[in-house]
Amino acid sequence: MAVRVFSGSNSTFTDPSGQQLGTVHVLKDITDRKRAEEKYRTLVSSVQEGVFISTPQGRFLDFNDALLRMTGYENREELLGVDIPTAFYANSSDRERLKRLLQQHSSVADFEFEMRRKDGEVRTMLESSIAVRDAAGNVTAYQGFLLDITERKQAESEIRRRNRELMVLNSIGQTLTESLDLSDSLHRTLGQMAELFSLDATSLYLFDQDGTKLRRVAVVGHRSDSPGTFRLSR
Repeated sequence: MAVRVFSGSNSTFTDPSGQQLGTVHVLKDITDRKRAEEKYRTLVSSVQEGVFISTPQGRFLDFNDALLRMTGYENREELLGVDIPTAFYANSSDRERLKRLLQQHSSVADFEFEMRRKDGEVRTMLESSIAVRDAAGNVTAYQGFLLDITERKQAESEIRRRNRELMVLNSIGQTLTESLDLSDSLHRTLGQMAELFSLDATSLYLFDQDGTKLRRVAVVGHRSDSPGTFRLSR
């Protein structure tokens, strides 16, 4: 036999003199609604993204376990007590910018900001959320999803760094093969290496034929007062 869920309400009725004649019991079948709510709670608790509802003033009203893990707080009570603009956002100006966007457009997608965890670690987040409004059009809450993209951002940065290194190394190789002037090639190569490693100044020294002296053959950046040749002791 299928189990149904009902909500009940009671009201009494009286005669003209006020004497109670009986009670009316009203039952409403809310089985489908309860099942839908349970499915929603199961879905929210199982997704990997952080799901939240918060007030415009800066307090969480509800969230799933994924968000609790992302933020590093130990329990729900701790996170419910957090002041979102000052403790949750690494830069409080990002919160104000998000509020303006939600006020103007009622929704945002892939809003990037830096979140500060309880332990102080800063993580890069993407937020997609909507503004909930009352009948008068006033914003009463924000609800949405948060995705931690810190590792993805780091990977993208590493790819850009490696691509930049490859471009400079290819340029160095082209410089060395195109120029017949050794001094010119060395200066250009040194400049490219300084750019690659973000150096303010760099120098290139070569050994003489007997290996007893180092001679500076190229320099890029700040002028150096050090001698251009060093004698090596054996």
